[in-house]
Amino acid sequence: MKIKFMKLCSAGLLAALLAVVSIQAKEPQGSPEMEAMMKKWEEMATPGEAHKLLDQFVGNWDYTSKFWMEGPDKPPAESKGSCSVRWILGGRFIQDETTGEMLGKPFQGFGLTGYDNFNKKYVSFWTDNSSTAFYTSEGTYNPVDKILSFFGLMDDAAMDARDKPVLYLQRLINNDKHIMEIHDLEIGEGRTKVAEMVYTRK
Repeated sequence: MKIKFMKLCSAGLLAALLAVVSIQAKEPQGSPEMEAMMKKWEEMATPGEAHKLLDQFVGNWDYTSKFWMEGPDKPPAESKGSCSVRWILGGRFIQDETTGEMLGKPFQGFGLTGYDNFNKKYVSFWTDNSSTAFYTSEGTYNPVDKILSFFGLMDDAAMDARDKPVLYLQRLINNDKHIMEIHDLEIGEGRTKVAEMVYTRK
C-alpha cells in the first residue's frame, strides 16, 4: 500500500516537474516569452469564479436516498446517511466524505469535485465501499435551471456490463438543500432515473 501511494505521489510531482521543464525547454529562463508562459500556467492553476459555485456544497449534511432497483414502477429502496464537505488544496477541490446505509448495509464514500480551468469543465471523482472501482465524470453548469450535469461511464458487475453511460444531476434548490439524481442512459427515455439523494444542511 505504501509503495502504491508513493508511486501516485511521484506521478503527481513528476507531472508538475515536466510542465516546468517543458516551459524552460521552449524558452530561455527570464525571457519575456517564458514569463508569459509561466503567468498563463499560474492563471490556469488558480481557482476562479467557476470554483465559487461549489461553495454551496461545503458543510455538513443529512441525506435520504432512493434506489429504483426493480424499475421506476416499483417502490424504491430507501436509506439515510450524512456527509461532510470541505475545501482542499487551496480552494481547488471540494472533498466529500459520506457515511450511511445502502440496501441494508453500511456505506462509506469519498469524492472530489473541482473545475478544470484549462478545459473549462467541472470534473468529479468518486469511490465507495460498494465496489473496488472508482468513477470519474465531467460536467457543465446551467445557471438558468441551477443544475450541474456530469457525464461519465460506470460498470455494473451484477449485469456484467462495462462502460455504461451515466448522467449525474445536481439540482441546487437553495443554500441549504440540493438533490442529486443518477440516470442510467441505456434505459428508455423518461425512465432513466435509478437513484435520488436529497441533501439538507445540518
